[in-house]
Amino acid sequence: MSEDQLTATTPRARPLVLIVDDEKNFLEIVSTKLRAIGLDTAEARNGKEAVRIAAELVPDLVLMDIHMPGEMGTDVALAIKENPKTKDIK
Repeated sequence: MSEDQLTATTPRARPLVLIVDDEKNFLEIVSTKLRAIGLDTAEARNGKEAVRIAAELVPDLVLMDIHMPGEMGTDVALAIKENPKTKDIK
């Protein structure tokens, strides 16, 4: 299921993992592997996009690169945790 097809109110039969990395190849590899084991995925290429997508889709888990251009993954994780809507994401 693509990000375009998902919303926070869409009932999900499978857990959703948001993958955040500035490397497109890494995103594709991880998404493919996670979908192969029965998970849905959404992708973000930077921290700003990750915070936006997390708020829109409220994934079950965020898998994030720590070192990204512009923002560190730890700062993005803190921003996600500060939002009441996304504070419980793992």
